[in-house]
Amino acid sequence: MQTTLHGVVDRQHPAVVRNMKRYSFSSMDECTFDVMYFQGDVSTLQNHLTAKNSSPQLTLVSHPALTPYQPPDIRRLLPPAFSTAVLSEGFVFVDWDPHKLSESNMNKFVDSSCYILVDSTEPAAKSLSFGGSYMTPRGRSQYRWSDGSMLATGDFSDWADGQPDTIYREKCVEIRPDFNYQWNNYECHRQQNFVCEKECPDLLAYVPFNRSCYLFSNSSRNYEGAEESCFQYDGRLIRVMDNETHQFILKHIMAYIDQTVSFWIGFKENGFNCADHQSGFRPLDNTTLQLARMIEEWTEAMDSGEIVGCVFLDLRKAFDKVWHAGLLSKLRAYGISGSMHNWFSSYLSERRQRVVIQGVASDWKSPLAGVPQGSVLGPTLFILYINDLASSCIQSQPNLFADDTSLSSSHHSIQHVVASLNRDLSSVSTWLSQWKLEANIDKCKAMFITTRAIPRPIPPVTLGGTILQVVTSHKHLGVTLTNTLSWSNHIDIISTKARRSSGLLCALRKNIPKDLLLRLYMTIVRPNLEYADIVWSGLTKRDQRTVESVQYQTTRIISGHFGLPYPSYESLYTELSLPSLQYRRKSHTTVTLYRLLNGRCPPHLQSLLPQTRDTNSRYPLRNSEHLTTPTKIYLWEQLRNKINREDKKASKRHYCVRVEKLKRDNPGKWYQEIKTKLNLQQQDLSIHIPGNETADSSFIANLIN
Repeated sequence: MQTTLHGVVDRQHPAVVRNMKRYSFSSMDECTFDVMYFQGDVSTLQNHLTAKNSSPQLTLVSHPALTPYQPPDIRRLLPPAFSTAVLSEGFVFVDWDPHKLSESNMNKFVDSSCYILVDSTEPAAKSLSFGGSYMTPRGRSQYRWSDGSMLATGDFSDWADGQPDTIYREKCVEIRPDFNYQWNNYECHRQQNFVCEKECPDLLAYVPFNRSCYLFSNSSRNYEGAEESCFQYDGRLIRVMDNETHQFILKHIMAYIDQTVSFWIGFKENGFNCADHQSGFRPLDNTTLQLARMIEEWTEAMDSGEIVGCVFLDLRKAFDKVWHAGLLSKLRAYGISGSMHNWFSSYLSERRQRVVIQGVASDWKSPLAGVPQGSVLGPTLFILYINDLASSCIQSQPNLFADDTSLSSSHHSIQHVVASLNRDLSSVSTWLSQWKLEANIDKCKAMFITTRAIPRPIPPVTLGGTILQVVTSHKHLGVTLTNTLSWSNHIDIISTKARRSSGLLCALRKNIPKDLLLRLYMTIVRPNLEYADIVWSGLTKRDQRTVESVQYQTTRIISGHFGLPYPSYESLYTELSLPSLQYRRKSHTTVTLYRLLNGRCPPHLQSLLPQTRDTNSRYPLRNSEHLTTPTKIYLWEQLRNKINREDKKASKRHYCVRVEKLKRDNPGKWYQEIKTKLNLQQQDLSIHIPGNETADSSFIANLIN
């Protein structure tokens, strides 16, 4: 008797095609569901179904929005101790839909005495009378009969070559296919304006403790056992999921926000784009690009004779003070509700932590605020929490990089600048109080950037009733800014820091080979001299010599010239194949401009692209190469002209090589080939023939002779 198993079969899946041929599946017309996969020995399943003369309407599906689910090899997932026994009993691995699975259909399958690998934490699984599996990369794996009795147990730590960790980190969706389905199914429901009213428990019954060294359930609360079983205990008892799982969640949550929420588009209530002012943890953005935009805006204001007022805010323990209830309310405001919202609530709640010093442990405490640091989701949750801070700034320009926040306002009147800053600082203070964050007043500074004298007295800048200190220089995002936008102070600081690091190379020069010393220099010393160099690339000659002297002194140590007569810069750099720092600054500036011209930078940086110098003025400007943004345009034009010249030289060299080869090898053959190509103008060789569109035979013959 032939048995028909209903389900829409993916013809591309090799296992499905093989099983269709082997077990005579019915045609596609009789299929009713999405995808049906069988892995392992399915003969026992067919025998059971044939003996009972039944054809259960099983719902074995993957959501159509997903890419075709690739089930893992069931023999790899099962411990070797009992994988053969389970498969011989008729074990079947399926990918199932808990929302469409009915109790009656599942009972029919259970009555056929076959075993199914499912997740007992799902809502549908809890209401059915069958057992499931608890799969953990380092823990006990239990398989039960439908009546709840134990079928087999296995210890995954016995696996060879670290397979459990690898499988979980790289293929966690294969172990937990329902986890992939839940996220995609919810996203699809949201697109159809459908909100699932059904309460969803944790999507992962087991979450990694201290990355992947130990897994334990949220409901177990066995924190002492978790600490004892942790193989890599480092004093941190914050439960952090595996980073691969974090990346999976982050991909889906941000894809959902991009499609349905105006988060990255921004709130237009106050006439500007809030998201454009947040550069932290965003694709293609970094501190250097934000600093470049800020410096460009301030420079334009100074060129117009305006005074730029800046306030640099410091939030006290910002990541540790994210209010969980407030964060969940904001997630709901962004459109994240239902099972996805419940999952985030479970992810943030019921955390325990304590301190252990020399074997003495404190009491367990439950934090009510903070996002897990060191995780992938933590920074994203923080910027979701702090994103609307920019919307409270109406009269000033906010710039956020995670918790590093600055406000700036420019005007010809110092009173107007201070009034604008104070109004927005009052709104920021209200926002911080509302969302339970706190500013570190002692580290909050104010600075006025201008090239002209500021009339005295300067009105006070206040935050929360406290007058902020006005400084002449401040370190923001790793770069020291001054009230005149001079870079001498910053150059002195980074040069001192780099010299201190190069002293280590001097102490190790007799015990380490030259190539390793050079690598240490490029890893430890040179990054100090090049951080955000596109921002301060327009240096005076004095500052250029100061920076270059650090590399020169270090290369003397590396090359062995330390204590010997001073060689020239060029000879040292040539010996070590090192470009000068000035050349590297120009290269970084040109690469940044190339990225900007080709859309590989955040949209808010498009304002950095000015018109060319010819459209601005028909007169050449003195010292135009020392300007900020025009410097990049100037370098870009220089590079393009140089590339054109090099292309011509390269094509000419290539032409000469071909002629030499023609003379040496087969003159007749190469003579005809080069003549044809020159006449058809298929190469750049024709540009070197003055006044002729084509090449005649006499010209080629003269070249050969």
